[in-house]
Amino acid sequence: CPDTVGVAVTSAGEAHIHLVNSSISDNGIGLSLRGNGSAVVARCVLRDNRLGAFHAGDGTDAALCLVNTRVQGLTWYSFHRPDFLNDYIFQGFKPEVPEFKPRTREDREAAEQERIRVE
Repeated sequence: CPDTVGVAVTSAGEAHIHLVNSSISDNGIGLSLRGNGSAVVARCVLRDNRLGAFHAGDGTDAALCLVNTRVQGLTWYSFHRPDFLNDYIFQGFKPEVPEFKPRTREDREAAEQERIRVE
């Protein structure tokens, strides 16, 4: 990977990826979501990714579905999960996930304004 951070897997643009029964370890970032990218991560282990297991880029309309997945070490590249990320976390193997509809710029801006208002 030419990325100097050391990203193991990237979903960008309109890409959708599935990671199943995999181990992602010893990278800068395990999985990066960019643009309108989305990912389903099922029965995986992400460990010792020094900057975080997951990253969602600024301005991202990404979706992340985690099914029976373990993270050891840092979970997010930032201090907390991005507010704009559409994510689903399941403990079962057969989740029923609603159709993916990315958040609009207006939705993200409204969420950011609400976050600022609450602080």
